[in-house]
Amino acid sequence: MSMRHLAWSLLVSLTLLLVGCGGRDDPQAALEAAVQQFQDDIEAKSTGAVLEQLHGDFLARQALDREWAKRTMTLLFLRHKH
Repeated sequence: MSMRHLAWSLLVSLTLLLVGCGGRDDPQAALEAAVQQFQDDIEAKSTGAVLEQLHGDFLARQALDREWAKRTMTLLFLRHKH
């Protein structure tokens, strides 16, 4: 699985999670800030920071969980150190 596909899956999941949250003064700004932080964490290859933003019940393709995301990020970040 490519880094781009992983990032896209995680980004869509985070976006859907944040869209469902209410009670914010400016939901659009909060969503944009969260997505930017998520992207920054992926670009910084910060597995822990990315996992903190994922919901506890995260699933990609209805089967791939947080542990899969962690292993995949670790592998890709090691493979693409620079």
